[in-house]
Amino acid sequence: MLIYSFRSNSDLPILLKLFPDLFIFGELNKDMERFSAFQNKRGTTKVFGLAKIASGYSRFETKAVNRFQKSYKVNRYNDCDEYSLQIPEGVSVLKNRFKMSKSCTSSFCNWTMYKIAEMKEKNQEKFEFHFCHYKIDDLDALVGLLQVMKNT
Repeated sequence: MLIYSFRSNSDLPILLKLFPDLFIFGELNKDMERFSAFQNKRGTTKVFGLAKIASGYSRFETKAVNRFQKSYKVNRYNDCDEYSLQIPEGVSVLKNRFKMSKSCTSSFCNWTMYKIAEMKEKNQEKFEFHFCHYKIDDLDALVGLLQVMKNT
């Protein structure tokens, strides 16, 4: 499984201890090229993005949209408005702590989600793709889910 996050994530030291192979996005376009090469080299069957949130519920994103910072497109040459993301198996045990997102963001998180989903479709890759915005209080439950997913 390939797990990624962002250099702005204040939990990065914790995440790196838990997941030494964590891929870190900093410079979006440059790092997307690195990510693509890394994914192709590893040939993983699961990709999981993580971003910390300060308030609200921890949530799994259900789609990535072709929108960045509210008024720009992630890719103005792509007519696809959105890509669906998978919800991990076993997430039902976390239903009291984690929700399914009913809306979309237009942040860096969505940018990477859209670009990775676009890459997956373009290259006809078969990996599962998941993304979670989590609260620090829920990190232990999320780590447990990720460990189960790594072993399946």
